[in-house]
Amino acid sequence: MNSATRRYAQRRFRFFWIMNAVPVAFLLDDILVLFGIRNGLPEPALAALASFVQLTMPFMLLGRLFTARWGLSGGWVRAYLIRYTAVLVLITAPWIADTGIRTLVILAGAFVFAMFRAVGVINMHPLNGEITTEDERGAYLHTNFALFNGVYVLAVIATIAATRKYDSIWIYQAMIGAGVATGFASLLVLRGVPESGEGRTAAREPFLRLLREVRREIRLSVLIPAWAGGMMSFALVIPFSILFIKNGYGIDDHTALFFTLLTLVGSVASGIINQRVTRSVDPDRLVYYYALTLGVVALFWAFAPGRFVFPLVAAAFFLGGIARAGIIVGLQHHLITNNRPEHRMHVSLLVELTGSAVSGLTGTVIGGALLQFFAQRLSGVAIYQAYFRVILVVLAGAVFFVRRIRLDRPTSDRVTNK
Repeated sequence: MNSATRRYAQRRFRFFWIMNAVPVAFLLDDILVLFGIRNGLPEPALAALASFVQLTMPFMLLGRLFTARWGLSGGWVRAYLIRYTAVLVLITAPWIADTGIRTLVILAGAFVFAMFRAVGVINMHPLNGEITTEDERGAYLHTNFALFNGVYVLAVIATIAATRKYDSIWIYQAMIGAGVATGFASLLVLRGVPESGEGRTAAREPFLRLLREVRREIRLSVLIPAWAGGMMSFALVIPFSILFIKNGYGIDDHTALFFTLLTLVGSVASGIINQRVTRSVDPDRLVYYYALTLGVVALFWAFAPGRFVFPLVAAAFFLGGIARAGIIVGLQHHLITNNRPEHRMHVSLLVELTGSAVSGLTGTVIGGALLQFFAQRLSGVAIYQAYFRVILVVLAGAVFFVRRIRLDRPTSDRVTNK
């Protein structure tokens, strides 16, 4: 790919990434949890909603088939068409009288939505690798993430204003519809991102043969647990922080969304900081520092005051946003840079299938089970304080594995893509 084509591809992919912030804001994370609360979902179901993105990562295997047939951009577009179509079922949920059936409808729609995210997003690392060189990659990734979160901030401001003015479930249904419409529009941009065809060729290669090549170059026994530890760190902290202030402190929806906004402002700040330091601080070290930061946030929640103290809660969400963005982009940067182009898709498969699935199961099984266990014995804030005190032990193990990522260096020369 020549320089002019690469620059065009970067601009177009960045535009898709920015547009993608709107459906993410309206259809994922805290909005989905709040929608579940409004529909009367029990705590284990809410924990599952918060973990579906990680739990569905094994479906990335299906993404390999999409890419082999339609390429990186084409496979991603088709997966997301199914994704956005499936999530429309959530709009019907509030009209279902039976709580059990309503819960199943929400969980099914959210699961398929997350599932086809995994099918499409397998192409993110190979596509980012194709359209960037090693020298510009760190700044490009962090800038994209900062811009994404900047638009995300604006979308969350809109949700705060809407839920404050209209205290009704229909506003969530409207946000789902708007998110789907914007998602469909973003796919028109993504389909025009040029690619070399290398991704389609790699997806058609025998998986086991490429796995043997990868294992000769990469310490998978280090990379996979490190990836799982990093993803687990925020999967066990960020979504459950919202549950803490919503169900523990009993604050209203638009106030809860304000703290989601602070998390996003932290993510923007993280991108601005990291694009400046990425040339002098390697991504492995950044991931480790940010995992430690999430440990500090969990420590605050474990011993949080019994009453709502705005400055302390605000600081916790802001730091959580900084750490979450740093971990996500740092892991992506590490994976792209330390793998040959033809291996990126398959290494992505390995780390997402194992590391991310483990973190998703942790959030669903451990998170949901702990909340249910403590809810039967405690009440209010004490439920979530007890949860985070247990999670501190889990995070200590996660940080240990993240620290080992610095051992994950290719045995051959450093991979470049110029």
